Amino acid sequence: MFTATALLSRALYAIAHRLLARFGLYLWQSIVAGIVLLTIMSSAPDWAQTLFPRAVERYERELGGPGRCLYSTPYNLDRTQTTFADDHPGRMVIDPIAEGLPVLRLDHAVDGGLQHLVPADAAARKILEQYGC
Repeated sequence: MFTATALLSRALYAIAHRLLARFGLYLWQSIVAGIVLLTIMSSAPDWAQTLFPRAVERYERELGGPGRCLYSTPYNLDRTQTTFADDHPGRMVIDPIAEGLPVLRLDHAVDGGLQHLVPADAAARKILEQYGC
């Protein structure tokens, strides 16, 4: 990632340097470039949030959001207590408020994670299979 960013920056610098050496720079061009850079920099957090979402948002996207397999079940986040296991980093524990239902444990539940959420044990795998996930 760093190498790609560095190469892209170097290429942009080389192109800009040649253009500036040949044609010069006018005030209006500086203003437009500044506005474009400020726009890009101000939208960077939104891009990062979209590309590297929090664990709860990943659960909504993959399993519990509208149109997903756990949306109309007791494992919807509106009907559960969600915690993260201290003894297993990256494990999300979804405990339904309804009595008598097993707890759903999912691994790879880290903020900014790129891996899909997976069942942490056989009980979680059974729950996901039961609801067609």
